[in-house]
Amino acid sequence: MISSLFNNKKRFALVVALALTMALLVALPAMAAEETPRTDLNITTPAIGTDEINMVTAGTDVTFEAVNPGAEGVMYTFWVYGPSKWGDVAAQESDSNKFVLENVQPGAYIVDVYCRNEEGAVLAEGRQALLVDSSVTFTSEFKDGKITLTAQATNISEVEYQFWYKGSGDWTCEQDYSTANTASFAATAGQTYDVAVYAKNNNAERHWKHAAAKGDTVKAEAGGDVVMVKADVAVGSGAMSSFKTITVKPAAGIVGAAKFTVTDGATTSAAKDLGKAASYMTGADSVTVNILAADGTVLGTGTLPVNAAATDLEFAVTVEEIVVPDKKAVCTVAVGSGAMSSFKTITVVSTSGMDGAAKFAVTDGATTSAAKDIGKAASYMTGNDSVTVNILAADGSTVLGTGALSVKEAASNVTIDLQ
Repeated sequence: MISSLFNNKKRFALVVALALTMALLVALPAMAAEETPRTDLNITTPAIGTDEINMVTAGTDVTFEAVNPGAEGVMYTFWVYGPSKWGDVAAQESDSNKFVLENVQPGAYIVDVYCRNEEGAVLAEGRQALLVDSSVTFTSEFKDGKITLTAQATNISEVEYQFWYKGSGDWTCEQDYSTANTASFAATAGQTYDVAVYAKNNNAERHWKHAAAKGDTVKAEAGGDVVMVKADVAVGSGAMSSFKTITVKPAAGIVGAAKFTVTDGATTSAAKDLGKAASYMTGADSVTVNILAADGTVLGTGTLPVNAAATDLEFAVTVEEIVVPDKKAVCTVAVGSGAMSSFKTITVVSTSGMDGAAKFAVTDGATTSAAKDIGKAASYMTGNDSVTVNILAADGSTVLGTGALSVKEAASNVTIDLQ
C-alpha cells in the first residue's frame, strides 16, 4: 500500500537526485566496438533541460545534431528505432550533421549516427534516446516482511525496469535493468521507504535521461494502517524468567479495540480487556499480540518483545482489513388475483451477511407489517409495485439491513441487496 507523501515536484526531484548520484545510471557505451570514437548526438529542438528526461509530446518535430568538431568531408548516416522497431533503411544519409525526426508518435525512439569518411570508414558514432508521452507507474505490497514493487510502463517498447529503494541508509539498487517488472526488498513493519523505478527501451543507454521514472514513498503495512500501541512487560526472575505479565494499553488508533491475547505460536492466553494484565508462560523472546473487538474479532496484530521488563513499550500493530460481506435476502412473493391483487404474501426465506438476523417486516411507507420470523409468511395489503424489507434482530426492532423488493408480480427465490 502506498502512502503518497510526496507532491509531483518532490517525486521528480527524488528520481533526478537519485539518478545524478548513482554510478550505475551513468551512460555506458551501448553500440559497436569499444575502439570506435564516440560523438555526442544532442537534441537541439525542442529545448530539453540538463535536469530533464528526454521526453516530448506526440506530434513534435525533434532535431538531432551530431557534434564532430573540425570534421570536413564527413558523411552522416542516421538510423532510427521507433516507436516500436528499427527502420529497414537509413533515415538520412548526407553531409549534414543534423537530422529532423518529424511528427513523433507515442513510444520510445533511438537515433544512431555514424560519421564516415569518403572511403566509408566509420570515424565516430553516437546514440540518443527519446521518449514520447511515456511513463511508468508502480504498486507496492507488504507481505512476509518484504515490500514487493510491481511496475508498468506505458509507451515504451521492449521495456526494461530498474528498481531502487532507500530506508534509513543509502540508496540500494534492488534490481538492475531487466525485463522483470517486479522486485522485492526486506522491510520493517511501520517503516517508510523512498522508492524509484526507471523504465527504458532495451536499446537505450543506461542513463537516467533515457528512462521514464517514478518516485514515491511507500510504507510497510499489510492490510491496513500500522498503529503504534503501548504495553507494559514484567518478567519473572531466576527460575521464573519464563513467567511474563503483559498489559496492552488501550489502542486509540484501532476502532472498536477492546481486548487482546498473546501467543508464542504454541499456546495462546485468555482474552483480556485492554489495560488489564495477562499472565503468560513462554521462553520466547517475543510474542504475537492480537488486538480484538469485544466479540473476539481480530482487529490488528503486532509483535511485542518480552525478553526484558519494560514500561510503555511501543510496538507496531498492523490493522486488519475487515471484509464486510454483502448483505442479501432471498424472498418469495405471492400476489392475489383480480380484486385481490393488492393482497401480497411475502416470505423472507433466508439472509446472508448479517449476524443475528431473525425476523423481518415489510412497509410501503404508509403501513408496516408485523415482524415475522425469517422463513414465515407476512400477509400485507399494498397497491405499490415495491415494498421495503427490513431485516430485524431477534428483538423485532433492531434493523440489520434494508432493501427494496418488487411485489408487482409473483416470484420465487428473488435475491435482493440490503444496505
